[in-house]
This record gives sequence, C-alpha cells and structure tokens, in this order.
Amino acid sequence: MLIFLWLLLIVMLTSSCNLQDTTPAFGDIESLGEGQTSRDLGGKNPGDDEGDPVEKLNKEMLKMLQEMTLEEKVGQMVFVGFEGPGVDDHVESMIREHQIGGLILFERNIEDEDQLTSLTAGLKAVNKDNRLPLFIAVDEEGGRISRLP
Repeated sequence: MLIFLWLLLIVMLTSSCNLQDTTPAFGDIESLGEGQTSRDLGGKNPGDDEGDPVEKLNKEMLKMLQEMTLEEKVGQMVFVGFEGPGVDDHVESMIREHQIGGLILFERNIEDEDQLTSLTAGLKAVNKDNRLPLFIAVDEEGGRISRLP
C-alpha cells in the first residue's frame, strides 16, 4: 500500500496540468528561470505592479518549491495519525526524517487542555529544523462524533 501511495504521489508531482489556471503546473515550476514568475508562463497574477505583495509572495513560493527535493514535496502531501497522548520516537521520525506536512489528532491523543498544549508545543519543537511548519488538525466531524473532551 505504501509503495502504491508513493507511486501515485510521484505521478501527480511529475505530470503537468492542462487546466486553464493562473498558476503553473508542477512541471512548469521546475522550468522557471531566475526572476521568472507564473506570469511568464502565461498566467495572470493579481496586480501588474512589481511592488505588489501578492507577486512577491508568488515569487517566494515558487523559489521555495524549486529548492524542495521530491521527498520533501511528497512528505508535505502526507498527514499522519499516531498513538498516544505524547510525542514518541515514531512521531519524531515521521516529522524529522520524512518531513510530513501534518498530523491529525484523534481522541486517543487528547486528554485535557494542558496535555494538548504540551503535545502541540512538542510537535512544533520536533519540527523546528524543517523548512515548513506542521499543519495540525483534529478529526472532528461534529454531531454524534466528537473527539474533543
């Protein structure tokens, strides 16, 4: 199953998209030269002013994507759940070695406010050397299913 997911993610990352979109496809991002933006690929970005904050952010994001390895890109697409209310070696490995994009918390991870605060601080501390912050989510569906005590 893990091999299938890796292959699927690699195919998704290496294929280009032919949709009428204002952002470049993943394949196009790697082909951008120094100083080029998605506008150079035919996309229309908000504001034509060079000092536009949106354009600056687009340039920063494109640069970051160009610098990321394939492993980092795949890791950012993965969210994991884990056992227990604390950070263990397995969670640390997923964050440090695989640079996962995020974690999803379940009822088994949450005891009370203080523990949850400590857990999220611990997760952030483990991730401090990674390029991107962790996305921390909770499996909360509302209604009859409620994960938060």
